[in-house]
Amino acid sequence: MIKKIGGILLALVLIFSTAAIVNAADKSFAVGVSSVDLVREGDKITITVTVDDIDNADGIIGCDISVGFDTAVLKYESAEASQISEWTLDVNKKEAGKGKLTLAAMLDDLDGPENDGNVSSLVVKESGKIRFELTFTVLTTDETETTFSVSDATVNYPDYTSSPQGSGQLGSKKIRIKHFLATPTGLSWDGDTARWNAVELASGYSVQLYKAGKEFGSAYESTANSYDFSSLSEAGKYTFAVTALSESEELGDSDESEKSGEHIVRGSLASPSVKLTQDTANGGLKYQITDTNPSGSVGSYEITLYNDAGEVAATVQTESKAGTFPLGGGITGGEKYTADVIAKPADGEIYDESEKSDKSSPVAAAKKVDSIAYGTAPATTYTEGTSLNLTGVTVELTYSDGTSVTVPYSDFDKYGITISPSNGKTLALSDTGTRIVATFGSGSGKKTVSSAKITVNSSACKHEKTHVDRKEPTCGEKGYENTVCDDCGETVSSVELPATGLHSFGEWTVTVNPTSTLNGTRTRTCTVCGHYETETIPAGGTTPVKDPEPASTTERVRPANTTEEDTDPPVVTDRAGKTNDLSRIFLIALIVIFIIIIIIIIASILAERKKERERKRRAAMRRKRSGQ
Repeated sequence: MIKKIGGILLALVLIFSTAAIVNAADKSFAVGVSSVDLVREGDKITITVTVDDIDNADGIIGCDISVGFDTAVLKYESAEASQISEWTLDVNKKEAGKGKLTLAAMLDDLDGPENDGNVSSLVVKESGKIRFELTFTVLTTDETETTFSVSDATVNYPDYTSSPQGSGQLGSKKIRIKHFLATPTGLSWDGDTARWNAVELASGYSVQLYKAGKEFGSAYESTANSYDFSSLSEAGKYTFAVTALSESEELGDSDESEKSGEHIVRGSLASPSVKLTQDTANGGLKYQITDTNPSGSVGSYEITLYNDAGEVAATVQTESKAGTFPLGGGITGGEKYTADVIAKPADGEIYDESEKSDKSSPVAAAKKVDSIAYGTAPATTYTEGTSLNLTGVTVELTYSDGTSVTVPYSDFDKYGITISPSNGKTLALSDTGTRIVATFGSGSGKKTVSSAKITVNSSACKHEKTHVDRKEPTCGEKGYENTVCDDCGETVSSVELPATGLHSFGEWTVTVNPTSTLNGTRTRTCTVCGHYETETIPAGGTTPVKDPEPASTTERVRPANTTEEDTDPPVVTDRAGKTNDLSRIFLIALIVIFIIIIIIIIASILAERKKERERKRRAAMRRKRSGQ
């Protein structure tokens, strides 16, 4: 008995195992490995293993791959499985000589609430594709190529069956490793020639020149281990660095070498120029130097000042390109002077000083100003919203020798005179009380003069001249009496004149003639405003009865010598006295038509019902006959 039971169980196990194998065998996929081009030592590279064409009908719960590589050439850094963010990735490293990695990407929680038996949550995105991205560092090695291989790949399904690689092409990829030429050494200067040690297998060299630590121009090419720089003409301190070049694809250029020692190319500074102008603010002269020498090459300037007789009046050493020659120390106000300048080098190892420049044009030194006053003072009375006008203003400058000069507004800049508020400023009432101040010089030599206070008058009209516009009132329209300003046209005051209410009516016009039983009407209209009155003419009479409401449109009228009970029916008249008999007849006709339509509809419904009963009766009779 036990044997029979055991045999039955064994048979069941075999059946289910066979079904599982067959099921797994039916589910194939493809495996691919990305190509990695030429790499160099120290590079970080990414190799992608793709498991593609996965059967997504029932979903999957995991994927395993095994890869191999040479640990002497490649150092494993990290791995990532893409397309399935809910999965976890386990990496098992074995690096005994030849490295081996087993990567298992599995669903984190197969029975979790995010699945809930939903196969779509297990389906791989991007049409059944999983990518394993492995990052390695290329180590320093003498090898020119290395191998990366995929030795195994398995896809795991929800029924806990596994599929081997199927149609996947497992195998290896070759990775070429690029080496580099040795860095040049032994850099030195031999006069104007740069030299260095030759590098084995180099096809040529790239020589980069540096001036003051910065690249100077483009690199020079040389097939020999030297380069002649005797053509350098720009003064300065130079160094150079060399890169060995390779023509081989597997052998790269070298790194740039260390920089060489300094090589000095000497030169002379170019002559600058100097210009003199009057220092009107303080007295004396101003100078301005123009220099075309390279930045940082000039350390200072030597300026020599000559009087009108050609004698040296003053000499100054300065680092500034602009400055002054004050009065005194050989400089007299009103006398003419010229100047020349020499540029002196910041580094005497590189540059010689320049030659003297040409002499400047002669300029008279400005005298010292003792006082300032208005010659023509500015106007001080303005109207609000107008602009300040200073174009006619003049200023008197009195010098220390007692002489003076009148300066018009147009020459204020030339003499260094400023004025505030500025010309053209739009004035407001708040500017009242402001003074117009002219200033000459600065610091201890500053001189000022002020005008009287400004008065700014309001631009608003005072309505001093006016006239009256009047419109007379009429029987139905108000009038007015307006006081209007002659200057600005504004209405200063206005008085309303009420309507008089006294109409000017024309003759009565009979609009409806009375009859023996019906009243008539007559109207009259105001010739001024168009207002009209309506009166009733009694039936059979000639004396009109005035309407209490002239504008009314309808009224009920009772014939004379009758009571309300005797009047049957009452007559309704409109504004023109016409009766509404036609309206009543039309209304009665509509009601009759409506009743006829209702009767026709009811008759049609009754006839239809009668036909229906007849059809049912005949049908019953046919069924009865057929039953017999």
